[in-house]
Amino acid sequence: MARIERALLSVTDKTGIVDFARALAQLGVEILSTGGTHRVLKEAGVPNLREVAEVTEFPEMLDGRVKTMHPRITGGILAMRSKPEHMAALAEHKIPRIDLVCVNLYQFEKVAANRAAELQELIENIDIGGPAMLRSAAKNFKSVAVVCNPERYEEIAKELETNSGILSDAVLFKLAVEVYERTSSYDNTIAEFSTFIAVKDSFKADEGYNDDIITTLILFCWLTAQTYFKDITDTDLRKKLYERELQKLEEEVLPFGFIVDGV
Repeated sequence: MARIERALLSVTDKTGIVDFARALAQLGVEILSTGGTHRVLKEAGVPNLREVAEVTEFPEMLDGRVKTMHPRITGGILAMRSKPEHMAALAEHKIPRIDLVCVNLYQFEKVAANRAAELQELIENIDIGGPAMLRSAAKNFKSVAVVCNPERYEEIAKELETNSGILSDAVLFKLAVEVYERTSSYDNTIAEFSTFIAVKDSFKADEGYNDDIITTLILFCWLTAQTYFKDITDTDLRKKLYERELQKLEEEVLPFGFIVDGV
């Protein structure tokens, strides 16, 4: 890859992001950022900083649902540097090349683990732009570095400093693989929990159990599935397995009142 000149930083978990941004800025990298990330970096006095809205010439909107999904961002990530026609398209449409993408996702797993979480809160914690940016960069890994794990910041900063702002092909590929692992796990968790919601809604509460008991029962099944059914990719099969576990618990546990008394 060529030397990194521009990076997009947009993170939910702000751990280490200021130091990483400073390390990039010291190498002369221009930093694009969004929303809360931009505020944190600006307050920390990170130089070479621009807000994504300056590039897109379009404000964040719909309560932050739309920020980075714009041709001036995705185009800058996906353009193949080896294709003159791609570079010409960037120049024609005034799209800046983005050489590093650092994104971590809305914390859906953390919210889903809270039994009191409302459905709308879960929905709002399904990240859309984050996975799109990560997968775009991972697809173009030969030209774009992609970072989804804060634990990688220090080692990447050190390699960039050592190699004059360039990452090796081996590191670029490793980072891309990590992205696909992360986005796959993230989507699987959302699919599993969506199945949990569907089963909960279809489970009849006319057996004398209140909603708290049903939620506890089904959440137990979901957590069981996280452990035992994690390698099953067929969503319909997962649902059948959840329902089987529900039936077993209803028949074997609820009659003795253990869950009822414990709620």
